[in-house]
Amino acid sequence: MCFSAAASFTASSVLFVTGGCALYRAIRNNPKYIFLALVPIFFAIQQAIEGAVWLNPNNQILSFAYLFFAYFMWPPYIGLSVYAVEEDPKRKKYLMYLTILGFLVGCILYVPAVLKWYLIKPSIVQNAICYHVDLSDLYVESLAICYLAILFFDTILSSNQFLKFFGALLALSFVITYLFYQHAFTSVWCFFGAILSIFILMIIPKKRVKK
Repeated sequence: MCFSAAASFTASSVLFVTGGCALYRAIRNNPKYIFLALVPIFFAIQQAIEGAVWLNPNNQILSFAYLFFAYFMWPPYIGLSVYAVEEDPKRKKYLMYLTILGFLVGCILYVPAVLKWYLIKPSIVQNAICYHVDLSDLYVESLAICYLAILFFDTILSSNQFLKFFGALLALSFVITYLFYQHAFTSVWCFFGAILSIFILMIIPKKRVKK
């Protein structure tokens, strides 16, 4: 698979449209789904930033902005989105704990990058972007497992079967990325995650909730 600026910008455009439709449907039919509907839109922004990184690989501000989503935002935000739509009190309690844990993992990943922002050096390796952050491999790999576990359990704990399926797809994309694109793991897995987020449109209720 060949990744490029064109691929990122195309994905961004599709995600903006998908996210716009999802957001409109959520606002109209069930506002609890607004956080979830915003996921494709945030991925669209992230992919637009990565498209800019392809064109300006030496711009550290762009890389810093991209890693904000990849390292910090997604672990707590997915949990928050699932928490907002969950009806079961017991599941909501566990999802709240996972959201807090996701925030902590995001901080542990992103804060070192913030402190060493000047060392972030993206490079194009085998048709994908590799974000070089000055962190030990063991540190990153351990947190990556926690990262995946949080996102996976966020969705698996949901009462919504579509969200469970979405979580399973995320886990599968993680394994594929690790096996075939380990050299550019952050970029490639986020790209797969962005494409999979189109599926969220199917999760948003198509009919207005009766009060």
